[in-house]
Order: sequence, then structure tokens, then C-alpha cells
Amino acid sequence: MQKFSEFVNEHKASIASKSKADAALKFNELYEAKLKEYNASSPLDLNEEQSKEFYEYLKTLGSGKMPVNEADVKDEKSFREYAESVLRKAHPKDYDEKIANKVMDDIIADVKKKGDDDWGAAIGRLTSGLGQ
Repeated sequence: MQKFSEFVNEHKASIASKSKADAALKFNELYEAKLKEYNASSPLDLNEEQSKEFYEYLKTLGSGKMPVNEADVKDEKSFREYAESVLRKAHPKDYDEKIANKVMDDIIADVKKKGDDDWGAAIGRLTSGLGQ
């Protein structure tokens, strides 16, 4: 008969293995989607600026920090991650972290003041002037 601790360890290993496989699949999906944004089938099809952006994006994915999309925004932390990615994309050459944090802080303060955790409205407020 198997010990409970052995069972737990095997279960953890199984979950970790599945998690790695899921992460690899997600990485590949995001990689392909990013190439598609550039109408490219390979990184070799990208011009110098696109190539630089693409590899910066890959660094983000490789760090284990997957990009947050609108549907993932459920709290302050995920809103900050989403907002940072949106603002960086909107201002690739002149992104200012202090200004971005001020914008995020103001929007988060408004959500907290209303007390309704309406992160959809927060996203709308963030993106309203960005043409997104």
C-alpha cells in the first residue's frame, strides 16, 4: 500500500508536469499570435523595429510573466499588470513609469472609492484616450 506522503508527492509532480506543458502551449500560442500581429510567419520576416519589439515581448513571456488581457483583470494587481502593458504599447518610445503609476493609482483609487470593484470600467477609463 502506498503511503499518503508518496501519493501527495506523485500528485504534486503530476500537476507540475501538466503546468509546464500548459505553459509551453500557452507560450507557443502567444508567440504565434504575436507573429500574426506583424503579418509574419517567422521572426526573420520582421523589420528591425518589429524584431526588437518581438524579442522584448518574448523576454516577458520567458520571465514567466504572461501578459494579462482584459478578461484576466479581476483585482488591483492584475489591473496594474494589464495597465502597464497597455501603456507601454501605447507609448513605446516615451513610456514614463512615474506617469504610468500616477495614472494607474488614480484609476485604482476611483474604483476603491466607488467600492464596486468594477475593473471593466477601470479598463475603459484607461483605454478611452488610447484608441484601443
